[in-house]
Amino acid sequence: MRPITKPQVFVALFLGLLSPCLLAQKPNSALQPSPVWKAIPLMTRAMKEAGVAGGEGGQWPRALAWSLSDPNFAMMGTDVGGIYRSFDAGKSWQVCMVGWNNRGANAFALDPKNADRLLGVAGNSVDLGNWSGVYLSTDRGASWKQVLPKGEANDDRESIAYDPASFDPKLGC
Repeated sequence: MRPITKPQVFVALFLGLLSPCLLAQKPNSALQPSPVWKAIPLMTRAMKEAGVAGGEGGQWPRALAWSLSDPNFAMMGTDVGGIYRSFDAGKSWQVCMVGWNNRGANAFALDPKNADRLLGVAGNSVDLGNWSGVYLSTDRGASWKQVLPKGEANDDRESIAYDPASFDPKLGC
């Protein structure tokens, strides 16, 4: 029997934590854990038939955050494969890098009272000038503005949060 590697353990834990969200039966209701595991291929048959070789594609997920005010909205960041958003509770993902100058993300904080506002901590395995730091989006990740540059942000996971008590309904934030 081959020993289990650290990446295999990470992928298994990540998919185990994400599986209740991916397997939710009712996309418009609260997400419920599912007792059934479903295999999620890293590459589809269509990708293989198109000649996609795989490899260094998206690297590994480093950040995953779900909106409290809209359970269908989520954000995911990878090491060096970009950042993604979902509007269907994680069933599909789209790249959302407009204004995001780093290759990856370490953390996201979604405003619990306003799903349009979110913060992201940019960083990855390579320090790239002042492109790391904190970014703000006011349109559910469609565009970003760097609000706090930081020269090095390799491991700032789970380093940012919104305070729900500070919400101002007049400002929407």
